[in-house]
Amino acid sequence: MALSHMKVVLLGMTGTGKTAILERYTKGTFHHNRPTIGSAFASKKVPAGSSSIIMGLWDTCGQEKFQSLCRIYYQGASAAIVCYDLTNGESFTKAQHWIDELHKLNTEDCAIYLIGTKYDLIENGSARGISPTKLKQFAEGTRAKTMETSSKTGYNIDELFSTIANDFKSSRKRKTKDGEANSFKLSSEDEISRRKMCSCTSAPATEENDPYSVIETN
Repeated sequence: MALSHMKVVLLGMTGTGKTAILERYTKGTFHHNRPTIGSAFASKKVPAGSSSIIMGLWDTCGQEKFQSLCRIYYQGASAAIVCYDLTNGESFTKAQHWIDELHKLNTEDCAIYLIGTKYDLIENGSARGISPTKLKQFAEGTRAKTMETSSKTGYNIDELFSTIANDFKSSRKRKTKDGEANSFKLSSEDEISRRKMCSCTSAPATEENDPYSVIETN
């Protein structure tokens, strides 16, 4: 089974549950209020079709004073999980900031996943901090996929990382095909240029001396 590697970074305001997502997915555990100081790292092998992907998962600190340090971690990432608390409007505003930061770095190869956390609170009657309409409008303008999760119950946690893995695999396939197409185009252009140069420095081509002439038959 072929193995690929990808870097995934978790971003968002402190208290949005980034560490909880990481621990639920990698360890199957859940802990309340465990803040991250600096960053934390974990890895996990994720199946993706007939192959597997080794995900390197970087959990960054959401505190303002560590944000410049966080930029070091999300550079070169293949995917960014940007978290916000479904019951906290301010956390959504901060999530927008992180996505803007990713765009400023021109991270075209980094897929963005805007993840609403603590869905269990919504199920238990808590009010949403952001309207679904505003969320949809923002996501459509930022090429971000959206999903709601609960690390407490495990809701959509596995589905999130499975989606990331399959999107990464599909992206690599597209890049491979695009590379092959560009290579073929360049080879064809080189051959045309070579033939033009030959026509300028040699006798006019005939069926006898032009190996590339096409002979029509009836």
